Amino acid sequence: LVALLSLASAAPKSPSGAPLIDVGEATVTISRTQPRVEAALRVRVLSLENTLKLFTTLEAKTGSVLVEEYKEIESELFGIKLPLAPPASFSRSLVVSYLDEDLLIVRSLGGAPDVLVRMDKEFSSASASGDGWENAA
Repeated sequence: LVALLSLASAAPKSPSGAPLIDVGEATVTISRTQPRVEAALRVRVLSLENTLKLFTTLEAKTGSVLVEEYKEIESELFGIKLPLAPPASFSRSLVVSYLDEDLLIVRSLGGAPDVLVRMDKEFSSASASGDGWENAA
């Protein structure tokens, strides 16, 4: 997702001055069941709007280390789901730097932080699939 954001900022403008690629806000939802993480990014290329989703598993390795493994990419516009199997699969370790009722900060082993803010504190049956965590950055 980060690579797509940097690509969008470097893309040329249309003759009217409007951006050819417009990238919306990214959201990350962590749920109780696997795949636990859904990262969604809304993208507009020319006049086509699409939501790209990345699904990953998230497992606790220790009390403060999580392992995230990328499993599938989905495009809502084209209805395509691409499983990520070796060699296209990817996994990374995340170290929990801070956690409270509203905030989760994790860092990759390279040190890059991800700050997540709990958006939904209700755990009714309607939202039972999610814990309400969403990416703040």
